[in-house]
Amino acid sequence: MWYNAARFGSPFDFGANYNLTGNDMTQRGFNAVRIGPAVFTSLFELPSWQGVFPFLRETDVQTNAVIRTISEKFTGGILAATPYLWVLALPLLPAFRRCLHRRRVAACVVYGSPAVMVVMTVVDCEMAGVLYRYLMDYSPVLLLGAALCWFCAEGALSRRAALGEGTAAAALPALRTVMAAAVAYTAVYRFCTLFAMEPYLQGMNPSLYYTVSRLVQFWM
Repeated sequence: MWYNAARFGSPFDFGANYNLTGNDMTQRGFNAVRIGPAVFTSLFELPSWQGVFPFLRETDVQTNAVIRTISEKFTGGILAATPYLWVLALPLLPAFRRCLHRRRVAACVVYGSPAVMVVMTVVDCEMAGVLYRYLMDYSPVLLLGAALCWFCAEGALSRRAALGEGTAAAALPALRTVMAAAVAYTAVYRFCTLFAMEPYLQGMNPSLYYTVSRLVQFWM
């Protein structure tokens, strides 16, 4: 923001007014028809898998709006494609919610991260377009909120297991297994996106692309 102020005269001017581009963000205006496809594509669209490297297929943003939709290809919405984030649904359980409320700062992050996610998705689609890279506007905070949920759940189960509750003692290893599986799936998914999406390593660095492809598809 200091750089913005030094360069453009305002900490809130990110230079969009000066872009020489086909997407004039200063003249986009607000149109509610953009919101539905943007929210679905950015958050809930399922990834499309295929049987050959890089295993992910890009998909186009689908909309029947008559206005032009500035968009990039996606490989799934951040919630649908990242099981690690599904733990953010835990605050819907009354017992977990009571446990979380004893940690005010953690509760603010956990509740605030989904709110930021929705707000930023709408703001981005109205101001610029439905762009895959804009998921980075809120994904770090979202991942932090999910991590706090995992830690709170494990802490609650650990305390109950220490008090001799058999159900908690049995659920604790299951929680850790599920978390490890969610992390592993997310890591594999993100690895595949490096080779499936723009700027397309297949063209920019074919040596790296095909070396990794042969190592991964060892059966080919």
